[in-house]
Amino acid sequence: GLPHKVAADSNSKLVFFGYIDVGMLNTVVELWRYPSLAASIEAREAARRVPEWRKCIADVTPTVQHFRTQALFPSTFSPLR
Repeated sequence: GLPHKVAADSNSKLVFFGYIDVGMLNTVVELWRYPSLAASIEAREAARRVPEWRKCIADVTPTVQHFRTQALFPSTFSPLR
């Protein structure tokens, strides 16, 4: 699933993939770096065309209570700029 999603878009970079046990328990976090907001939308559309990623999402979705997407922009001192 995830390797196929990454391969579908050469403009994005997976910066962090992990989970958090503080606040809402069992929260999985994916942090992606894109050159622009438009590139993130294009990457999402490309991922939806990947059969392996669609199957992965279909398998996981029944156990998920919340999905949330946010656009974050690096501060001036961030190494991700």
